Amino acid sequence: GTLVMEGSLVVLLAFLCIGWVSADVATQPPLVDTIQGSISGKYEISTEGRTFESYYGIPYAKPPLGDLRFMAPIPSDAWNGILDGSKLKAACPQLSMDVLMFGQKATVDQVQGDEDCLHLNIFTHKTGKDMAKLPVIVWIHGGGYQFGSVGWNPPYVMMNKDIVLVTLQYRLGSLGFLSTEDSLVPGNMGLKDQTLALSWVKQNIQSFGGDPNQVTISGESAGSASVHMQILTPHSDGLFQRAIMHSGNALCPWAMGEDHLSRAKRLATDLGCPIVEDLQWMLEFLQAIPLTDLIIKTSEHMLHLAILPNVWGPRVDGDYLLEAPELLLKKGNFKGVDLIAGINSHEGATFAGEYFVKPDGLSSINDNFAIQAPLSLEFREQEDNPEGIARAAFDFYLGFNEKVTQDSADKVVQLYSDRHFNVPHESVCKFTLKHKPEGSLFLYLLDHRGQRSLASFPNGVGAHWVSHADDLFYFFEGGDVPMFQMFEQIPMTEADLKIRDQLTTMWYNFAKTGNPTPDKNLGFVWSPTNHNLKYLSIGSPMAMRQDQSRERIHNFWTTLPTRQNNLLNPTNIQPIKRLHRDEL
Repeated sequence: GTLVMEGSLVVLLAFLCIGWVSADVATQPPLVDTIQGSISGKYEISTEGRTFESYYGIPYAKPPLGDLRFMAPIPSDAWNGILDGSKLKAACPQLSMDVLMFGQKATVDQVQGDEDCLHLNIFTHKTGKDMAKLPVIVWIHGGGYQFGSVGWNPPYVMMNKDIVLVTLQYRLGSLGFLSTEDSLVPGNMGLKDQTLALSWVKQNIQSFGGDPNQVTISGESAGSASVHMQILTPHSDGLFQRAIMHSGNALCPWAMGEDHLSRAKRLATDLGCPIVEDLQWMLEFLQAIPLTDLIIKTSEHMLHLAILPNVWGPRVDGDYLLEAPELLLKKGNFKGVDLIAGINSHEGATFAGEYFVKPDGLSSINDNFAIQAPLSLEFREQEDNPEGIARAAFDFYLGFNEKVTQDSADKVVQLYSDRHFNVPHESVCKFTLKHKPEGSLFLYLLDHRGQRSLASFPNGVGAHWVSHADDLFYFFEGGDVPMFQMFEQIPMTEADLKIRDQLTTMWYNFAKTGNPTPDKNLGFVWSPTNHNLKYLSIGSPMAMRQDQSRERIHNFWTTLPTRQNNLLNPTNIQPIKRLHRDEL
């Protein structure tokens, strides 16, 4: 009987200890003092069982309410007592993604978030000024400047590594990007929010065990374009040392807004503003409109097409963005930082996948080409000949006057990938190498198709595609966003998990040293690129590659008579020449 007794005693003791430990953790949440005041957090556990501290909902700006709506952010006031940082706070106002995904009509129930949303979350392994300083990774979510929140980017995977992770929110849609194109509302509020958050991090991150001089900013899609804007604006000088750009930059055709004033007037008119010629009056009218009305009306300006039309986005205001990104890049007027920049092998699947999945998909592009093609490729009215340019592009990939068919899915996805991501990516790399050789530039192409993919279509098309946003499944897991939870029910394979570990290890190495593979531990070396644009192919195995076919493709796109090419390389522009079959 004694053995049994001893056994149960051990179990009982273990239970008591566990009970005691968790009770202690429960009664004693971690506490940090910031410049504005004290904040209590909570303990959480990473996917590999590491305990870390989480601090949710730290305000970095005053709530942009009332007459602060549409205004640049103002640093937050100090608070008394201890701020409760144990729970995720509200997203910035936006429509539910359902409206976009299922083309539903926007209703009040689908308006999410709260205008009091300018806060950030900090996740760390060590707090206190005397601790070893950890590298800091700041993440800026994507979502086309219209959607997204810190809820998209839970910490449980990244916190397997010795980093301080910061996720931040910024104003979206009209609240983040409306402008009267003058000093009344210069615009770019969402980007200014990001910069103010980075400034808060610089001042306070040491209290969370982070090194204020070792900050890497990173983001995906519009979050990656935002990272690039932070590199381009003088307003963020000194706030970060490195950057990681996943699928997006300031040259992408969707990265900038346009026609800001006419869109602001149209929004006000649609909301019942009787007079839009007096801009001050219009501003006060828009500041007084109830939030839900504003968000629903904003959404009605989004056309439900196979793309996310960027109604509200950044603008060249002469202050935050001194000139068009094209000119800043061309002149080398941007920060030189260590940079990782990459894309997924089938980014265009999110843009063009619908053609091959929906019952009326093929006819939507073939029968409605004159409208759908230029719009979905973002050749809009500002180009001289949007339809002609779009036709030239389809001819280049499919052959002269060929219709889109189920068999041309790969080529059409390549076309959309090149237009929306790959060619801008190559252009940015070239300007970065030319003007800022002091920063290392590491390029990647994610071509491992994991179990979790946005290109999981019911009819089996594109089973090998690595879609836009597929990279996020390797960095984030365990949040409460239904769209991602759906994918997270699909278990990762051994190969997926290996890639997840390699990617997060390289991102950690880069944040710490500026080099993703500073040693031989991973069994391969990711070398920085030079003018050959060699890149790390992320797959099984990992390998450095160079794609010889890109030069011809890059040359095609950069010589089209577009507004962007007129700024970047006016002397290279070719008149549109439609290829005949025998010339292909």
